[in-house]
Amino acid sequence: MSLIFKPSFHHAPRPVRPFFFSLFFFLSFFNFFIFFFFFFFFSISNASFALASSGGALDHPLPPVESFTAEDGVHYVRSSSGFFHPLTSSQRELREAVESGVPGAYISDFEFASLLDRPKELFDPVFLQTHALDSNSDDLDPELSSPSSSSPRYRHLSSIFQRTTVTAAVIQRQRTAFDNEKENFYALPRIPKTHCESNGLLHPSALDCFGFYRQPAAIRIPPPRSNLPCPLNCSGAGVCDHDTGRCRCPAGFGGSGCEAPRKRPCFKMGPDKRDTDTVSDPRWSHSRCSGICDDDLAMCYCPPETKMGRIEAAADAPPGTPPVRQGRPMFWCHLKEDRDGNKVGYGVMPYNSLFGVDGWCNALQPNISNICPCRLDGLDGMFCEIVTEQTCPNQCSGRGECNLGFCKCYDGYYGHDCASRRLGHRLTLDDSVDKKPYLKSVMESPQAAEDPPLSEFRARPLIYVYDLPPRYGSDMLQYRIESGSCVYRRFNGHHNESRFTGHNYMLETAFHEMLLTSTHRTLDPEEADFFFVPAYAACLFSLTGNNDVPGFPEGIVGSRVFASSILQLEAKRWIQNNLPYWNRTGGRDHIWLDLHDEGACYSHAELWPSIHLSHWGRRDMPHVSNTNYHPDNYSNEQAYPDHGWPRGKWLRETSQAHPCYDPEKDLTIPAFFPAHKHWSSPFLGFLGDDENDAKAGQVVAAAARRRRPNLLVFRGNLGLNFDDPKCHYSRCIRQRLYNVSLKQEWVKHKAFYGPASNSLGDYSQMLASATFSLVLPGDGWSYRLEDSILHGSIPVIIMDDVDVVFQSVLDFDRIGIRILEKDLDQVLERVQTTPSEKIQEMQDNIAAIWHRFRYNRPKMQLDETKRLTKRFHTKGRNILVPGLKMAETQLDDAFDTIMQWLYTRIPKIHGSYDEKGVRVSPYKKWFQVANLYL
Repeated sequence: MSLIFKPSFHHAPRPVRPFFFSLFFFLSFFNFFIFFFFFFFFSISNASFALASSGGALDHPLPPVESFTAEDGVHYVRSSSGFFHPLTSSQRELREAVESGVPGAYISDFEFASLLDRPKELFDPVFLQTHALDSNSDDLDPELSSPSSSSPRYRHLSSIFQRTTVTAAVIQRQRTAFDNEKENFYALPRIPKTHCESNGLLHPSALDCFGFYRQPAAIRIPPPRSNLPCPLNCSGAGVCDHDTGRCRCPAGFGGSGCEAPRKRPCFKMGPDKRDTDTVSDPRWSHSRCSGICDDDLAMCYCPPETKMGRIEAAADAPPGTPPVRQGRPMFWCHLKEDRDGNKVGYGVMPYNSLFGVDGWCNALQPNISNICPCRLDGLDGMFCEIVTEQTCPNQCSGRGECNLGFCKCYDGYYGHDCASRRLGHRLTLDDSVDKKPYLKSVMESPQAAEDPPLSEFRARPLIYVYDLPPRYGSDMLQYRIESGSCVYRRFNGHHNESRFTGHNYMLETAFHEMLLTSTHRTLDPEEADFFFVPAYAACLFSLTGNNDVPGFPEGIVGSRVFASSILQLEAKRWIQNNLPYWNRTGGRDHIWLDLHDEGACYSHAELWPSIHLSHWGRRDMPHVSNTNYHPDNYSNEQAYPDHGWPRGKWLRETSQAHPCYDPEKDLTIPAFFPAHKHWSSPFLGFLGDDENDAKAGQVVAAAARRRRPNLLVFRGNLGLNFDDPKCHYSRCIRQRLYNVSLKQEWVKHKAFYGPASNSLGDYSQMLASATFSLVLPGDGWSYRLEDSILHGSIPVIIMDDVDVVFQSVLDFDRIGIRILEKDLDQVLERVQTTPSEKIQEMQDNIAAIWHRFRYNRPKMQLDETKRLTKRFHTKGRNILVPGLKMAETQLDDAFDTIMQWLYTRIPKIHGSYDEKGVRVSPYKKWFQVANLYL
C-alpha cells in the first residue's frame, strides 16, 4: 500500500495521482495552482477512504471510517473496499496521528484493492502498466511500460503480482477476523498444538513455541526509502548509503567521499611495493612479499617484469579502476634465497622455482614443484588460471558486483547486501540470475526490501540489521586473503560451483546472511524489536599477515582476543554516537555474535547488557582463560597506554567485569556446518547400506535403535602432543579420560576413544553407530553436542559450570547424561548401567528435537539436505524413522529456534501492550557492571 503521511527520513511520500495528472505536468505554475485547487475539492467529494481520528472529527469533511487496534499495538483503518491497513510501520508516529487527529493521511489502495478486485486481469499488459505500478511515477522503468506477454520480463512481472494476490477465502477470513474482533488473525500458518509439544522438552517460559506460532499478524508494508546524497558521489569507488548520506568505501579507499587512499601495505614493504630487506630481517609473515604487493589488501603477486606479473592501472585512472593484469598470486610463496644466492631467513622456495624460465611467475604451466597455493577468492585451478565469482553477503542480492566481500552496488541500490533501493530510482527487474545462473544456488530475495511486498503478513521478532562501516565488516572479508576463511561458501571451477568451506567460525557470515534474507528482517529501525550488529570479530581471528591494518585500536597489532573485543567496542560506540537506537534500552535489544573459542568471556562491559549469542555457555565467576594457545589467553595483560589502555584497564573492563554467559539474557547456539557432515544420520534417512538391515517400506522406529552396535565413541584431538605443562587444553578432561580409557580397557566394551589416527571408518558413520557419544570441551567450545544429537546418539556431557547449546530452553536431563569432571573414572559404568527403557526414552526425545540443532538454511544448505535425503529415499526405505519428517523443512531449525527465543524475550525487554495498544515498559533492571561504564 502507499501512504501520504508526515514525510520523513524513513518514509517517503508516494502520492495518489489521477490518470490525467500528466496532462497538466508541463503547464505554468498558475495553471498548475488552478488544477490543484480543483483537484482538492474533487478529492474531498470522491475520496475512497481516509483516516478516522480516534479523538474527534478531522478538519475537513471526509467520511468516517472504521479503525481497529490489534493486539500488537498497531492501528489499522478500513478502506471503502473493505481491507484493513496499518497506517505506518512506526507505531509512535501512528499513535500520534490517530490520537491528535492529524488530517491529510490518504492511503492508496491499489496494491490490495485493485489487484484483489481484478484478479483475472493480472496478465493484461495494460493492467500491469497502469495498476502494478503508478504509471505516472518516476519509479516505473520505461522498459516495463509496454510489456509483451511472451517476454521474460513480462512473465516475471506477472509472477510477482500473482504472488501479491490474496485468495477470496483469505480475504473473507481477514474481514471476518477484524469485524468480529474475537479471534486473532495469525501471522504464521496455523499449526496443531502438538507441534510444539516436543515431548515436553521445551521450557515455555524461555521459548514459547506455541505463542510464537499464534501471534497476531502484522501486515507487510513497503520498505522505507531515502535519497540523501553522498560526498563526491563516493568517487565512483564506494557505495552511497542514501539513508545516512555516508559513503561505504572498499579496501584501499577512505575519506568521506572515498577520495583518499586507505592502504594496507605488506609486511616490510618499501615505497616500490617490494620487500625492503629480504636477507638481514628473518621475520616471517603471511603478507611478506617476494614479488610486488597490492597494498590495498596486503596481497602478494608476481612482479610486473615477469610474464605472469601484476600490472597496475595507470596512475591517472579513475578510482576503483582494476589493474591492467591481475597477475599470479604468490601467497605462501617466500624465497629462501635471493637472486645472488644469499640466504633468506623466512622462505622455503628456491629462486628459480619462482622466477626461473619454468618458474611460477614465468611459465604458463610451471613445473609441479614450482606451484604456489591458489587460495585467493576469485581464482581457482592449479595455476590460478580460472577466474571465479567472489563471495559476498547474499551475492549482493543480484544488484551489485562482489569485490572480495564488499558489494559494489549498481546505481540506485545500497546497503551491505544492496537490498535497499534509492527513493526515485526506477524499478528494474532483476536479471542477474539470467546472466549468472550459478547464483541461483546461493542467492535469495531480501524479503524486507520487496516493494511491493510479495507476501501479506510477517511475524515478530522484527530485526533491524545495521549497515556498519566497512572497518567492522567488509574490510575483514577483503583482508582475509584466504578464500576459505570467514565465509561459509565459495565458488569453484569453470562453472562456479558453490562449495562449503568448513571454516570454524563460518556461522558469523552465515547467520548474517540468514538474517538479510529472513522474513524477520525489517529495513525500518523504528519498528524493530531487536537490532543485530554484524561486527565480524571472529573473522578478525582469521586475517592473515602480521599487519597493523586493521588495528584495534588503530595502529596496534595486539592479541586476537584484545583486538576483537576492541572491534566490538568501537562498533558499539559508532552506533551510539551516530544512531539513537542503542540509548533507548541501553543496548538490551541489541544482538552480538561471540563465536570465538571462549565466547563472550572477554566482551567489553559496555556491551554486556546486550544479548550475546555464542557457543560457549560458561557460567562461573570469576573466571580465567582455559586456552592452550597463549596468544588467545584472555587472562593475559594487554597494555597500550598511548592508545588509552593502561595496564590493568582491559582486564577490569572485560573478563573481570562479568561472566562469560548469562542464561537470563544470552543464548548458547549451535555451530554451523554443512549437512553432509552428518550424512549417515538416520534423521536424513540413512540406516546402512545392507538391504537386509532396512527392507523397503518396513523400517520402524526400533530398527534405528537396533543399528547401534557401539556403546560409546569419541574421536578428536586429545591434546597429547601439545606443549601444555599446565594442561589448559580441554581443562585436561580429554587427556585424563584417555588414560582412564586405557586403564579400563574401554575397547573391550565397544567404547572407542582416541584421536582420528586410532579410529577406523567415517566419522559420521561412527557417531551413527554409537548409543552414546562424549561431549567434551576443547580450547573452549566444540561442536561435539551437535555431532551427537544430529546422529541420534545420546550425549554424555563432561564440563562443569558450562551450559551446552540451547540448555536454557530445553530439558537436557531427558536427552543426555551429565558427569562431573571429578568422576571421569565412572564414565564407562554410567553408560553401561543406564536402563534400556531410559535409553529408548532419550532416543525418542532426541528424535523430537534434533532438527533444532542444525541450520537448514541458507538456500545452499537446504539444497544439500534435500540431495542427501533424496539419495536414501530412492531406495524406498526409511518411511517410519522418527524425526525424518523434519529433514527437509526449515521449520523449527536452529535459526527458527533462535527467533522463537527472541520472540519470547520481547516483553522482557520492551514490555507488553495494554488493552489500548499502549506499550507498558517493564522495570529497567540494569546490570551493576554496566553502570560503571555506560
